[in-house]
Amino acid sequence: MSFMTNFEPHQCDELLFLMLRQFETRSAKATQPGFTTLQQAKNFIDSGNGQNVNLSEIAQSRLVGFLNLLRDVMGKMGHQVVSHVGTFLNLLLKFLEYSESGHSGQPGGGDMKAIRSLTYKSFITCFETYNTPTQTHDLTSQISLIKPRFNAALSNSLSSLLLAIENQEISNEAPSLLQLMVTISKSPTTIILLTPSQTKSIFDCLSPSANAKSLDCVLSFVENLLDDDDSGLALISLEIKLFVEQCVKLIEAGVASDGNVSNKVRMEWNWNGAPHFISTSASTSTSTTNVLKFCFAPRRCCEFCSPCATKLS
Repeated sequence: MSFMTNFEPHQCDELLFLMLRQFETRSAKATQPGFTTLQQAKNFIDSGNGQNVNLSEIAQSRLVGFLNLLRDVMGKMGHQVVSHVGTFLNLLLKFLEYSESGHSGQPGGGDMKAIRSLTYKSFITCFETYNTPTQTHDLTSQISLIKPRFNAALSNSLSSLLLAIENQEISNEAPSLLQLMVTISKSPTTIILLTPSQTKSIFDCLSPSANAKSLDCVLSFVENLLDDDDSGLALISLEIKLFVEQCVKLIEAGVASDGNVSNKVRMEWNWNGAPHFISTSASTSTSTTNVLKFCFAPRRCCEFCSPCATKLS
C-alpha cells in the first residue's frame, strides 16, 4: 500500500473499483446491471446512503478483509481518495447497522465481533484523516446525514459500554467504541453526533471497575467537551452531577490516588466543595466550566489551575 501513496487520484480508481465490486451481491444484480466501472459501484452504494447494500450475502471473513483494507486506504492514501469519502461513510454506516444488529444468520458468526470493532476503528480513521485543517473535504453535510442512523445503531452498545469495559479481553485497553466517542468529541464538525444519553453512558464508565486506559479515554472525552464552548459545554452541563458523583466514587475507592490511574488523568479536586456543588441546583454554566477546569488542572493550564485553587473558595 505504501508505494501507492504517490499515485494521482485517478490512478487509485482501479483499486477502489476492486474493493467496491464485491458489494454487487445477488440482490444487487436483481435490481440493476452489473458493475463495470467505479462510478456505477459508487452510484449503487450512494443512491440509498448504503442501505442498498446487503452485507448478509457476503462472507464475514471478506467483510473483515474489506474493513482492514479500507482503513489502510484512508489512512495511507488520504487526499488521493478524498472524493470518495461520502461513499466510504455510507458503507461504514451500513457496516455499523449490520454489526450492531447482532446478525448471526450465517456461518462464521465469530467474525461479527471483529467486524464491529473494525467498523468503529474505520470511523476513527475516517474522522481523523478527513476532519483536519490539511484536508479540503468538508464532512459537515455528511455528518448531518448519517447522524440519525448512526446514533440509532449505537444505542444498545453505548448503553452497555461499562459492561464491555469490565469484560474487555485485553484488560489494559479501552474498547474501540469508547475510543470512537473520544475521536468524535475532538472536533466541532463531529461533535454534533453526540447526544445527552451518549454522554451519560460515557460518564457512567468513570467507575472503579474500569481499567486505566478506559478512564483515560473518558477523561479525554470530558476535556474535549470542555474545549467546545457550544455543544460540548451544553452536553457536560446536563450531566455535571453524574460526573462529579462518579469522580467521588473513584477517589473513595482509591483508584485516582494509588497509581492505578496514570498521572495524565490524575484529578485534583476540592472534595469539601463537591457536596455543595452537587446540591446547588442553580449552578450556572460558568461555575460548571470553572469547576471542571479545576478538575483537569494536571492536564491543562488555566486560571483555575492548582496554584490558583483558592479562587474556588
